[in-house]
Amino acid sequence: MVALELARRLLAMGRDVAHVFMLDTIRIEDERDNRGDAESLGKAIYEIRNMLRRSEGLNRDVPACNAFLGFDEEAQQNELQVVVGRSAIVPSGASFQRVVDVYQRSFRAMVTYRPSYYRGRITLLRAVEGFPPESLHPERSIRMYVQDADLGWGPYCTNLEVIPVPGDHFSLVQGDNARSVASILRKAVDSAGDHPNTTYVPPPVMPSGRALEIDGGRVAFDPFHPLMVQDPYPVLRQMMQYAPVHQDVIGTWWITKHADVSAALRDKRFSAEVRSIPDTAWSGSISGKAVRSSRVTGRLVRGEDDEPMARLYDNVMIFVDNPRHAQLRKAFAPIFTPEVMGRWTDMVSHRVDALVSCMLQNDRPDVIRDIAIPLPVCVVLDILEVPVEDGEMVREWAHEVFVSLDPLLPSSQMERTLSAADRLRTYISGKVAAWNGQYDRSFMGCLAGLERSGAMSLDEVVANCTFFFAAAFETTTAGIGNSLAALFDHPGQWECLRARPELVDAAIDEFLRYDAPVKFVPRVTTEDVVVHDITIPKGSVVMLCLASANRDEDVFPNPDVLDVMRDARKQMAFSHGPHYCLGAALARIEMASALTALIKLDLRPVPGGGVRSHSKVIRGFDRLEVSIGSGPGAC
Repeated sequence: MVALELARRLLAMGRDVAHVFMLDTIRIEDERDNRGDAESLGKAIYEIRNMLRRSEGLNRDVPACNAFLGFDEEAQQNELQVVVGRSAIVPSGASFQRVVDVYQRSFRAMVTYRPSYYRGRITLLRAVEGFPPESLHPERSIRMYVQDADLGWGPYCTNLEVIPVPGDHFSLVQGDNARSVASILRKAVDSAGDHPNTTYVPPPVMPSGRALEIDGGRVAFDPFHPLMVQDPYPVLRQMMQYAPVHQDVIGTWWITKHADVSAALRDKRFSAEVRSIPDTAWSGSISGKAVRSSRVTGRLVRGEDDEPMARLYDNVMIFVDNPRHAQLRKAFAPIFTPEVMGRWTDMVSHRVDALVSCMLQNDRPDVIRDIAIPLPVCVVLDILEVPVEDGEMVREWAHEVFVSLDPLLPSSQMERTLSAADRLRTYISGKVAAWNGQYDRSFMGCLAGLERSGAMSLDEVVANCTFFFAAAFETTTAGIGNSLAALFDHPGQWECLRARPELVDAAIDEFLRYDAPVKFVPRVTTEDVVVHDITIPKGSVVMLCLASANRDEDVFPNPDVLDVMRDARKQMAFSHGPHYCLGAALARIEMASALTALIKLDLRPVPGGGVRSHSKVIRGFDRLEVSIGSGPGAC
């Protein structure tokens, strides 16, 4: 398992991995919350004893295993100490407790590991005599894929070869059996030849400490660790299992399970008003380094209403509660009706065709630069009737505004963000004031009509229009990039969509579930709230984690695999409840049009060409380079 995961990460970093071998490696799943099961001393002693005895070359002895189960705890520990003392694979001087501790941690890691798709070449050497069932404690509550020809790895490794080798799970590396295995490995190495590294992108330098530490009953979570940018899902999976409601190392609360997140999004005790976030939020120490919330957040909560960002956040519908939220949403709703969305569909499709044609002419195509950024930019500028010559300027302002959502915005970025907010507000105010056309024939006309009729103030119109700019750019760009990257990791799903492109529209839910653009949304408790017998005090900052909720196996079986045939309508990428994204329909249209065009092409990921953005809130790519072949659709 370690070799497979290491190979997957090396490929993602741009390294060349010629071949991966697994020796009778069996995929394991826990059938229930088995935290106590993994830490059971009696089960660990029984299994360590059997494993070490077989490693000495001793034959299977089912009666002896059954007899050992009948020993009292002291007799079992005494026998294991004897076995440990004579074992050649246990380091000299290792204590009985140390051996048990290492085994329990390893067992827990195996049953909680959820593989991701691996597209490289892999060979599984499967023991023809299988796994001796008496080696595992009879009361273990786990599923082992021992009956599957591929030992459970087929769904994750389409380039998988299975070779039978003599012996069982333990004896395949002993005596003549070991020589057979060595012969197969030697032939593979000899035939591999030279495989020089392709473009190498070094991994980010990780700080001291871990994203998540679990030690007995203690859980410590660092939400700003770089792993939460590169690949947050293994960490979030363990959070759901061991600490579904948790206060992190700097005092912020996290809710991670689907049912709990969905309930909180509908619960008025979880306020969306960011102005009520305490000035000390996101302040503390991580890995010995002091961190503090951005000065933008501080200015907001101190009520400096003349600040551009304060005027923005105090009027955006996603950051206010009812009844004001309902009033703003009702005013904007006519702009996002299905009829209006239908008028934009053809425009989006034409834009995609033009952008794809341009990308095909590039020497180094980059899906983010060539498709995922310009598509939503062009569409939103068209909708808001912004002149082409103003497009790049407006996009840069919108990007700077959206960056302000980062809870740890550095001071070096703050002044640029405030300046961009002020300029974008002035620009949109001017567009609304200058409107002299009809009030019901365009987006900008509707906005001008709302302001002049008194249904909304100018600040409300400008704030929501500004946020529509920013959110439409950032989230749709991330959604397109994440979806294509997921298809690169699941070529079988790519083939499915290419064969049946009519499935793309419905598959958008699965793409959003699998890797959502927005990782979490903030809330503030207006009173004490109890979740899973844990009290979250009034005034607490709570992160409702959409990314983990979308990977909750209680709702989505086998959640770490992309399945375009899955019914993923319960995904939360666009939130749930009263703050459900008003522009979700437009984002779906853009994603579906882009993916429908891209799956027809012979695209392959460039090693090292996928670079994740460093945003703490948005999960997406800054760059996603591809090569374009001459045939249709090969991945």
